Amino acid sequence: MYGMQYKDLSMDNFTDSNQSNDHNKFKSTFYPWEDYIIGVFLILGNITAVVLNLMVLIVTLKRRKQLRYPDYYIINLAVCDIGHPLFGYPMTIISSFSHEWVLGRIGCEMYGYLGFQFGVGSMATLAVMAFVRYLTVCKPSSVKQITRCHACLSIVCIHLYAFIWAVFPFLGWGRYDVEPYGIACSIDWKNPSTSFVIATFIFCLGVPVVIMTTTYGLLIKVSRGISRKMQKWNSKDIVWTKQELYLLKMTMIMCGFYLLAWMPYAIVNILYVMLPNVRIPHRISVIPSLCAKSSHTINPIIYFLMNKKLRSFSPSLSCLRKKKNKEASKSLSPTANVPTVNVTTSGNQRECKLSSE
Repeated sequence: MYGMQYKDLSMDNFTDSNQSNDHNKFKSTFYPWEDYIIGVFLILGNITAVVLNLMVLIVTLKRRKQLRYPDYYIINLAVCDIGHPLFGYPMTIISSFSHEWVLGRIGCEMYGYLGFQFGVGSMATLAVMAFVRYLTVCKPSSVKQITRCHACLSIVCIHLYAFIWAVFPFLGWGRYDVEPYGIACSIDWKNPSTSFVIATFIFCLGVPVVIMTTTYGLLIKVSRGISRKMQKWNSKDIVWTKQELYLLKMTMIMCGFYLLAWMPYAIVNILYVMLPNVRIPHRISVIPSLCAKSSHTINPIIYFLMNKKLRSFSPSLSCLRKKKNKEASKSLSPTANVPTVNVTTSGNQRECKLSSE
């Protein structure tokens, strides 16, 4: 009888201790005015990300009958980049102005899941777009066999891939926990499952980065070879080559800035895992986290504001007018309408032809 009572009291004390530890972890480590600055920053980032990605979706969907398969990746990227700001940012904003994480353990896990799901989805989409870009320039004959069905199937695979990795912490491999500064949640980097962290860095970050750097490296090599051949061509052909190089630079800038936004966050978390005794000030560790959150605005800025075909439709959105497209056969994606070079040799003469797919 007394043993049972003692056991019950022990369990109650253990539960109270866990709840107290969780409550302390969910307290912000910043001054209230610092939390307010973070909250304002997230509000501005949230509005920017939602508005710009929504504009990309509206523009592409308004022309859905004329979309080609590369445009589906733009839509998917916009969906990934609008998902976390729309569903996840409000949690952090509320917590910033409350000076603590207010949504408890379940809310923390859901926030971590949303960030991981949409983050891996964006990274995987960028990797697939880089590979498609490579095929479009270097293997144009293989691109002709790709249909909308293939594009949709690949997008489903992207989300399934992201979902599998994001759900692992719920199954016991890794876990979601509050960030060191107390007002946001992510994968638990402080007390991690080593195998899960290593696998995450390899398959969710390393593989996409290798695909992007390899394909764009090959594209740079090809573009340099084409530029040397173009010296013998007329000025009209050179204009087309400059356009192709411009599109290549634009997509490379997009991937580069996206990686720059995420790399500081990845480096900080690697330090947490590899050097568990390291102490990084919270005011420093929050900066990479905010940089990673700003990545959701990078893609729409480049794809909408820097893409002439997309930018040309912005007046119709602001004035609520409908315009007919004079080039209905052209795709909105920078991966479409790529000029290809065909070189044929006959005797001592070499003939170079430029065609647009």
